[in-house]
Amino acid sequence: MSNIDNRELKSKTYILGIRVNNVSKDRLLTAIEKKIIQKKNFYIVTPNPELVLASTKNKQLKDALNGADFAIPDG
Repeated sequence: MSNIDNRELKSKTYILGIRVNNVSKDRLLTAIEKKIIQKKNFYIVTPNPELVLASTKNKQLKDALNGADFAIPDG
């Protein structure tokens, strides 16, 4: 498992207030593998346009999406 640059994993953008990670597939998979090896709990979301739009009217959904360890663009 290669070392990953934490700054790259923290690179993000926001779409209507929803955080989406801006990271390469390889870096993301390495970070996920690290969490699995360390037996750390985590969750991944794939915010699609419908979820992002719905989150503008639903604070719990917005909090759940933004609380994910990894938010991967859908599409």
